[in-house]
Amino acid sequence: MADRFGWVHPLFDLSLYKPNQGRKARQFTALGIALIVLTGLWKLHVRLMGWYWHRVPMDIVIPLILFAVAVWVTFRVLNIPRFADFLIVTEGEMNKVSWASWDELIRATVVVIVCFVLLGLFLFLMDAFWDWLLHTIGVLH
Repeated sequence: MADRFGWVHPLFDLSLYKPNQGRKARQFTALGIALIVLTGLWKLHVRLMGWYWHRVPMDIVIPLILFAVAVWVTFRVLNIPRFADFLIVTEGEMNKVSWASWDELIRATVVVIVCFVLLGLFLFLMDAFWDWLLHTIGVLH
């Protein structure tokens, strides 16, 4: 919807902002938004079951309209320059991360689990000791 000066309102702009940069970050962000929207639309569909307006099933029509709006809004949000630049930078930083190998991951997981078990055991013993002591001296009944 360009005016006579060639300016297009951002809501109706179909151009992509830096389309070849930050692809994975944009795709996973769109996937996350889609999961949230689809969950909400499913709940709406279930709530509207049996609603008709002049023989038109509202449990189908309203979620479809909202789905189309959500797709458009997601497309526009992912092409807002500030947000797109944030996703591009985020993907660049994620590419710099050195991920642990499978063996390192298993070793670190075992260490964390053992530490939590030992900490839990220590706290249980301290609780039992103070419970016994306070019952013995008559503070707790």
